[in-house]
Amino acid sequence: MNDRANWATIADRIRRGTNPVEVAGYGYESTHKGYLAWLLNSGHWTGAQEAMARLLRAADWPESERPQVERFVSALLPPFWCWTEKKVGAAKSDLLLASGTNGTGPKLAIELKVDSPPGSKQFPKMSEGLGKEADLGLALLLGTSAIRDDYLHCGGYGRFGTLTALAILQTWEGLALPAPGQAWCEALTHEQQRLEGAYTLPGALQSVWWNAGYRSLRHMMYAKLHAVRGALEATAICKPWHLYDGGFNTVLCLHGDSRRSWLPVAKNVLAFWEWNDDRLVLKVEAKDGQSREMARRWLTAFQRRAGQVNCGVPQKTLPRAAHSGSTWISVQSWAPRFENPRVAADDAVAVIEAFEPLVHETVIAE
Repeated sequence: MNDRANWATIADRIRRGTNPVEVAGYGYESTHKGYLAWLLNSGHWTGAQEAMARLLRAADWPESERPQVERFVSALLPPFWCWTEKKVGAAKSDLLLASGTNGTGPKLAIELKVDSPPGSKQFPKMSEGLGKEADLGLALLLGTSAIRDDYLHCGGYGRFGTLTALAILQTWEGLALPAPGQAWCEALTHEQQRLEGAYTLPGALQSVWWNAGYRSLRHMMYAKLHAVRGALEATAICKPWHLYDGGFNTVLCLHGDSRRSWLPVAKNVLAFWEWNDDRLVLKVEAKDGQSREMARRWLTAFQRRAGQVNCGVPQKTLPRAAHSGSTWISVQSWAPRFENPRVAADDAVAVIEAFEPLVHETVIAE
């Protein structure tokens, strides 16, 4: 079921429209909602009960919810089906799996995420409805949401368990799927190839990436930065890195290394490293007028000496002065070779190690 297809096969399937999920639009949550509402219906598919049990057991659950999972699985007996857009807590879930005659049995809230981040506190708000409108909650991460960390800035997943497309494919391995399930899993397999194999996209598809099913250049950039993150964290030099939407670009930010990132360089001014798309950038955070003035002083000191440092990775932009109203100020950026994850990671490490001492040396004491 989850055998990896090559790019030529995927492109041919998309061109001929052989997969109805991709014809309807993989990037639309409504597409997945329709397929899952059919699949998770014991009246349509006799294997739905086993399929649902596997999903629940394979999900990544908060510790507080784990004891309920087996009790829920045991109590989830046919008939069961899915309602759509039902209120759970302070929001509506995409699907609400109901069980028992007239829906009197256990209920499961199912929320779908493809490429969009959770809304502000979306899952914590929905979690308030667990135990009331629903017994458990499950979030299915079916697109770039599976590799992005936007949820960290949106209150997390609350009491919801999470499943990626890859986990679904693995846990449903060996099931006798009906035709709609086969089509859906084939589409998930194609998406997994896009998320994992962006650097292997053949030259003939590079300029027509939509023929491989990429929904945007940003979709491809998330996949590439995900691979770069893996290479960076394998070095054990600096980690962890968080991948998320920055509004104008994709962001891969070094979050946890207190020696190299989020360093206090002046009063209320922090220096940090992040990728903006395929560029590595040194930035500072200055939250108010007073700290922006301190940031400008630090920038001047840094820029005075930055030209003397040569790490072998070309600069993309020269250091520049801070704009008066800036909060996130770009200090300097570099263009690592983006030809493969290992090379990009090596170049990034070379930049960080070369300029890290200068960041420390130019700290402005209060």
